[in-house]
Amino acid sequence: MSGEEGSRNRFGAFPAAQVLAEIVDAKADGAISRRVAGLLQDFNEGLNAIAAIESRPIRQRLALLWRDDFLGRVEISPEVDKFLKNVISTHYKSAL
Repeated sequence: MSGEEGSRNRFGAFPAAQVLAEIVDAKADGAISRRVAGLLQDFNEGLNAIAAIESRPIRQRLALLWRDDFLGRVEISPEVDKFLKNVISTHYKSAL
């Protein structure tokens, strides 16, 4: 994997994640990059813990609450927010 490809896939390999990486790179703002990466890391760590819950109905409800909490915290810029919310929603589906 080339350095450019690795940079594009750092938030995921699906299209919205790649566009998000391109937008963050284009902004060339370390604070935005750290904020996006930190939110996604935090979100995914919690989602992994939720995915380990055996009861499917409880797992689904907690994953939905977790997703909604993070969607409410996204306030970086309209362009970044649009794709970041999409990435969060896509990762959320993986826990179900």
